[in-house]
Amino acid sequence: MTVTKSMFVRNALYYAAPLLVLCSAAAVSLFILPVLSEASRPQLISAALVLDFTLVVPFLVYVLLVRTKRAPWLVLVPSFVLGYALAKLTIPAGNQAALDLLRFLALPVELTVITYLIIVARRAIKHTPAGGDFATRFRAAARTALSARVPADILTTEVAILYYAFHRNRTAVVPGSFTVHREAGYVAVVIGIGMAIVAETLALHFLISLWSVVFAWILTGLSMYSFIWITGDYRAMTARPVLVTSTHLLLRFGLRWEADIPLERIIGIGTLKNNKDKPDADTLVAALLGSPNVQITLDRPVEITGLYGIRRVVKTIRLRVDGSSKFCAALGA
Repeated sequence: MTVTKSMFVRNALYYAAPLLVLCSAAAVSLFILPVLSEASRPQLISAALVLDFTLVVPFLVYVLLVRTKRAPWLVLVPSFVLGYALAKLTIPAGNQAALDLLRFLALPVELTVITYLIIVARRAIKHTPAGGDFATRFRAAARTALSARVPADILTTEVAILYYAFHRNRTAVVPGSFTVHREAGYVAVVIGIGMAIVAETLALHFLISLWSVVFAWILTGLSMYSFIWITGDYRAMTARPVLVTSTHLLLRFGLRWEADIPLERIIGIGTLKNNKDKPDADTLVAALLGSPNVQITLDRPVEITGLYGIRRVVKTIRLRVDGSSKFCAALGA
């Protein structure tokens, strides 16, 4: 217990040090810098604060997190962007001369990171064994490129949402595949939500633009991204069905859950009708609308990957699948 507690405290300090520098620099920028006289040379102090925001903080992130392998190197980019944004918000407008010089670095850094990710991801996908859909292969590529599981899974979710939202999926019907969205009528729900987002976005944009045009466009952008996210989520449901092969159950509940379960691990299969029992901690419930209609019991717990790197270790899976009787027969065969 003592060792675990000390490790927790040490890890907390590693993450807290960069945040402490950010908060301290922001406090000085907000409360001390505006009241300094010209004799105190506020331009020089603001330049030092800019260095704290944009260089000292990323340096601490590298030394404490990246070098110790607690985080991938890509966290240096958001740490720089966060520091720059806080400096822009807190340093008085008249003292941002040093900050204005750094804005020319933002675009080259962003393009460099994006180019690196594209090159490494394509290389990793090329060496990933063939088979599997885009999300499965990209996750393997991202984990290879980033050498960290959680950031790779977060990146996979965002990229896959955009891929399925805009890519023209021409998925052929594979024997042993079972959809999860048809009987639930999920398409009607998606259309209803999409129409509501569009209508509310138009009304809110014109209303908020009377107060702030910038804020109105920010909310509009977020609403449009929500529309894209819902579209990508639905199209992933249609492109990634549950698949029963001769050796495995490939659980693909859209992008929400994913696992490859050997058939010999399954010790129980049954249909459910109006089941209202509260699931245990080791039970996964995967149903778009309504109650699950199939229950799968395993001989020992397995790990299932969800959105944004969420992981569940479960022994029982309650699933709502189209054609539950045929699905159970396929598993039983």
